[in-house]
Amino acid sequence: IQNCTSNKFYVGSSFDVYGRIKSHLNLLQRNAHTNIHMQRSYNKHGPDSFAWGICEEVFDLDQFHA
Repeated sequence: IQNCTSNKFYVGSSFDVYGRIKSHLNLLQRNAHTNIHMQRSYNKHGPDSFAWGICEEVFDLDQFHA
């Protein structure tokens, strides 16, 4: 998740990436995100300032933990 205004990033991981993105958006929209820095940034800059994407897909968990 990138704030395109401040150019700050949040990098996470999930087995269900799209579900996790939906969860982030839902929490941010409800002003209830547990990451206070991300919440404040969302409140200040608005939803259009954020870009959402996948940096890397890992299909072999041994590769991920290496």
